[in-house]
Amino acid sequence: MRRPAGVGPDVLMLSAARDIETLRVAQQAGAFHYLIKPFDIHALRLRLSEYAVFRSQVDAVTEAHQDDVDRLFRPGQVRIGKEPPKGISNETIDLVVKALRDVAEDISAQECAEAVGLSRSSARRYLEHLVDSGRAQVRHRYGATGRPDRRYSPL
Repeated sequence: MRRPAGVGPDVLMLSAARDIETLRVAQQAGAFHYLIKPFDIHALRLRLSEYAVFRSQVDAVTEAHQDDVDRLFRPGQVRIGKEPPKGISNETIDLVVKALRDVAEDISAQECAEAVGLSRSSARRYLEHLVDSGRAQVRHRYGATGRPDRRYSPL
């Protein structure tokens, strides 16, 4: 795994070694994940699925934002195996995050709904989920009358 500067292979370590020093060296050398032998096929499939999601997300990025950096530096924390709340899909989350990034400053639930093709209430539910999970922020814009306008932007 030691390599000169530049891009090298991504590595999923499969080893019987259990000592902390070996784990630390593997992590510092850039291992994506580490499976201790013996392991079941489900564990291997899960790590490979996590890696596939990670690689597709990283390869799709042209300009990094903080959530991209977090995925790159904490690759084991991708969403595979972690179900979103009921009524929220990972695919739609990705579309809403893209809509947030594509705007110059911030976006309302209505503007997000139009950009993604959702109802305003669904867009708001997804935007609030992103706020609750720390991937977006909300601010209130106060007008002359009525409720304040909730404006969302990525973190």
